[in-house]
Amino acid sequence: MFANPRHKSIEEIAEEWDRIAPVRIEQILSGKDITFDYVLMPSIGMLLEGCRRGSLLDAGCGVGVIASKLGNTFKEVIGIDPSSRSIEIARSNFGETADFRVTDIERFSRSNKKRFDVILANMVLMDAPSLDSFVKAVRGLLKPRGKFIFSITHPFFWPDYYGYKDENWFDYSKELFVESPFRISNYNDCQLVSTHIHRPVSQYVSSFGDAGLCLDRLLEPMPALAVDEMYPSKWQYPRYMLGLCHLSRSKAFTS
Repeated sequence: MFANPRHKSIEEIAEEWDRIAPVRIEQILSGKDITFDYVLMPSIGMLLEGCRRGSLLDAGCGVGVIASKLGNTFKEVIGIDPSSRSIEIARSNFGETADFRVTDIERFSRSNKKRFDVILANMVLMDAPSLDSFVKAVRGLLKPRGKFIFSITHPFFWPDYYGYKDENWFDYSKELFVESPFRISNYNDCQLVSTHIHRPVSQYVSSFGDAGLCLDRLLEPMPALAVDEMYPSKWQYPRYMLGLCHLSRSKAFTS
């Protein structure tokens, strides 16, 4: 059921999401993904409060739903993702609200000189084979007063919730590639596989600090009671973690 591959490249992970993309757009648009609608989107909205609404980069935009939702509140929205099938779906459904491109953030940062007011990475950092290179690319693409918003599966609670905490290869303190069935609470019969990288919280904090990103807010959202009752099993602890960072003044002036 679960596997611990030694490593997977961005291209290999993108191929997995090429296969998942048609399923993913149906999950979101049908309302089956309760977490997307009632946990992640409201939390992202909270973190966006007070942010300048000029330019937004949705890094790892997937099938483009969030980029499309924010297209009405930002002057410019660019969504990037290494999954070509995801971008194809995003362009087909939401091409009028955002500019979607097939690329990863590292390549984008090398070829693009534009800087952004907000960079969003929703459920992406734990899919990035190299956290440090991803975060350094974020730093290079942020305006001096720009904000970085991220959401991830909760490093401490997710292994227990998803079911691999007791695997003999699992060690909370280590960076581990985890290959597992792709599923959401109300959609458990998908036969596809996805890979994410488990990292302890300390590794995220250290990576942010090394890149000159200061963590301003950290959220561990729990669903409201009425929402919790919509799930097959009630939440016992946070399943996700979200945060807001800004670029340190020293890095802003030296970048």
